Parts: sequence; C-alpha cells; structure tokens
Amino acid sequence: MNKVIFRLIVGLPLVVAPAVALAGQPVDNYSATALTTAQYHVAVAQLEPIVKRDRADESLLLNLAMAYRHVGRFADANALYRRVLVMEDVELDTATGGTVSSHAVARFGLKTPAVFSQR
Repeated sequence: MNKVIFRLIVGLPLVVAPAVALAGQPVDNYSATALTTAQYHVAVAQLEPIVKRDRADESLLLNLAMAYRHVGRFADANALYRRVLVMEDVELDTATGGTVSSHAVARFGLKTPAVFSQR
C-alpha cells in the first residue's frame, strides 16, 4: 500500500486539503468546512463539479460519499465507496494522529446503516 497522507476529520472520516485564497476568502476544494458544519447540501454542490473533473482522488470521492449519505442519497454514496475500493488503497492520516486506509473508510461507509438525518 502506498502511503499518501491526508488529514481526516472526526466522525465518519472525511478528507481535507489545504485551502486556496480567492477574493480574500479561503476556498475549500474538499468541502471540509461544509462537512464539519453539517452543511451537506452545500458540500454536495461544491464537490460534484470537482469530482466530475477529477474522478481519481480518493479524498474527493470519500467526502462526496459522506455528503451524499447525509442528504439521503445512499445509492450514490455506495457507488462512490465501491469506486474507492477498486482504486489503489492509500493510507490516510487521521485528525487524532493515527492512520486508516482509504479502503477501510470505504468499507465503513458501505456498512454504515442508512440512518443519517437529512439536513
């Protein structure tokens, strides 16, 4: 397994990336802000066009899958988790200092019951 380091935020693990400044405001290409503030519809709107351009970034796929689950789009979320499982398994650095594999996050997402409330 190649070691690719990303930061994960607590909860259903999600991946974040450095923000880029735009008009004085940070731009969060991985939607970590929307996800950590439970703005799941915002995260979906932000991530979908990015994922269309970059279908090979595990962190984008996992974040979008998480957002999909929280807005009730379970089939879409599961499709993304399955896509991550056929990609190379990469190691993700957790917010608590540990590590977890992208495949472990995807398997966890697939096993998690569809009980999230829609927001």
